[in-house]
Amino acid sequence: LTDSFFSTSSKLETYKVDITDPVFTTLIYQLDGDKVHFNIETSEKTTIDYKDNSASNPKFKNLCRNKEMCEKTIRFTDGAHQLVMRAMDEAGNSVEETIEFII
Repeated sequence: LTDSFFSTSSKLETYKVDITDPVFTTLIYQLDGDKVHFNIETSEKTTIDYKDNSASNPKFKNLCRNKEMCEKTIRFTDGAHQLVMRAMDEAGNSVEETIEFII
């Protein structure tokens, strides 16, 4: 910013930029008939989604939002399943792990 006497003044601003990917610290799943119980923990608050690559039209579905710990039970059809588990933080950094199981 310059005034009429050509004096320049600038305000110093500091920003914190998150470039660190989250980490799955726990990724446990247990089969119970046609249900799968997930117990997932991450290194920071994340949104956790899963995609079943064995489905006819695989797409990510939400499991938990804005949490470090997620416990959820999901029902699956009979057969083999390959899931991509994705955790994404608020800055858009993400990590993926693949798990497989048979119902």
